[in-house]
Amino acid sequence: MGLNLAKTKSFYDVTEETFKYFAKRMGVPEKLVTNTMHNVIADVQANWPALLKTLPLSETMKSTLIKHWQRLALPISIENI
Repeated sequence: MGLNLAKTKSFYDVTEETFKYFAKRMGVPEKLVTNTMHNVIADVQANWPALLKTLPLSETMKSTLIKHWQRLALPISIENI
């Protein structure tokens, strides 16, 4: 990640606490930011398994995406792939 997100440049270090810190620094309600984060995670989990099967991605790209998701500190797990 080229820019800092609440003190980190590593996408793999971003946690819910990172988003809470970000919300505080930006002066927006923490609940708004964390609810949005949880909604995005739920959308990813609901939609990516089917997308991985239907998008014209190479097996290498699919494997790379799955490995990326597994390294994230956020609770994103893509089941049924």
